[in-house]
Amino acid sequence: MGEKKSFILYLDTIKQWDMLSDEQAGKLIKALLRYCENGDKLETDDGMLSMAFGFIIAQIDRDSEKWNTIREKRSEAVPSVKREVKQEKRVALQKEIIMQKNNPKNNLQNNLSHKNKQIKQNKQNKQMLVLSFQQPKTA
Repeated sequence: MGEKKSFILYLDTIKQWDMLSDEQAGKLIKALLRYCENGDKLETDDGMLSMAFGFIIAQIDRDSEKWNTIREKRSEAVPSVKREVKQEKRVALQKEIIMQKNNPKNNLQNNLSHKNKQIKQNKQNKQMLVLSFQQPKTA
């Protein structure tokens, strides 16, 4: 039983809970917690507690079975979902790369950036030439 960390108590059972004394309700809730934690069954001579325990654990078992079925289906679906997401990301990235390559604005910006670098380099080269051909000052 110990896989789950919770169980459901339904509000439509409040009338049955009200039929129990506070002491019986306390024993029942503790027995339900133990049952859900490690599968321990309630051992009592109190017929009312035994009957309530039986009805509630039957519902808990149905809920747990339903939860396990859902969990298995989800775990089976996860790998295919991951593959689909990866494929979608890959396609989106490829489309973005193609759009950037085909976008004339990007080509223009790349060309301008390249031209600016060339101009800067040319200016630096000219300054170096000017500096290297100046004649030393004579006193």
